[in-house]
Amino acid sequence: MALRTLAVLIVAFTADPASAHPLRFGRVDLHAEGERVVVTFVHSTTEASRALEPSLEPACEVAPVQASLRGTIGRRTAHLRCPGGLIGRTLDATTLVEAGSQLVVTTSGDHETRTLLDAASPTVRFARPPPALPRYLHLGFVHIFEGADHLAFLLLLFLIVRRRDRWRRALVVAVTSFTLGHSLSLALVSTGWLAVPSRPVEAAIALSIVFLAVELCGFVRDPTRAPWTRRRTVVTTAGFGLLHGLGFAGALGEIGFAPNDVWRSLLGFNLGVEAGQLLFLSGVAAATLAARRWKPSLPLPLAAAYLVGSVASWWWMERVLELGTR
Repeated sequence: MALRTLAVLIVAFTADPASAHPLRFGRVDLHAEGERVVVTFVHSTTEASRALEPSLEPACEVAPVQASLRGTIGRRTAHLRCPGGLIGRTLDATTLVEAGSQLVVTTSGDHETRTLLDAASPTVRFARPPPALPRYLHLGFVHIFEGADHLAFLLLLFLIVRRRDRWRRALVVAVTSFTLGHSLSLALVSTGWLAVPSRPVEAAIALSIVFLAVELCGFVRDPTRAPWTRRRTVVTTAGFGLLHGLGFAGALGEIGFAPNDVWRSLLGFNLGVEAGQLLFLSGVAAATLAARRWKPSLPLPLAAAYLVGSVASWWWMERVLELGTR
């Protein structure tokens, strides 16, 4: 038999192939750390197993296989030494996935993948994942535009800061404070230093938007009354940044980190969020300027305060009601 058929998991059960039945389902888990690869093959058969050999090409050195059979479920574990790791190797399960059969292949450790093999696609090649920094930068950029509550907060913050002299400098201070706040909480949660339930956080984020809507509404009606957000810009925006960072951490937790590259994943995601925020605020500034030139008397800030505040109040009620459901 050619070198490519050196099995990841050698046959541990013997039987007459004529009396055996085909694979119904199977799972191959590969945990790779450098050259060391631990492979676990779980499969279902009827009667005894036949020569089932998921194989790697180029082949790896195989240590003795640990095998067990419980009823119709077989389990085999092998320790391999693969020079260069899994990258560039191909798992071939042609002998396993016949018509109607499927094999789930997962990898963990140096990189994480999940692939479903069947008769139409019986092989998978383990390629090097893209660099973590640009990949997570893109994810962070996309995420900010998928979070309506974060955008609503930024909109109201801009409209409050906009109604003052030297507003561009004030906006830079506000956004920088917000960024520092959510960067800190995002890092603490994502690295395991802080654990906060997601549902109360989401309810509190909605409440922060309601707070800004009330601040903006009061300021528009009485310009002589400086809102707290204007008088304590750094404290307010940094505090709300800490809160919103907990929400970002929940999203990043769902996405997961690049294996062995947590800090680059965090940095990339954070930079993506910042890029999205700046693009959104630039668009809001341009739209506000155009509206003021078109019709200076248009009550945009007050309309935004009522509209966004009403929607945020609804979000808050929904999220509070959901607190007791789980």
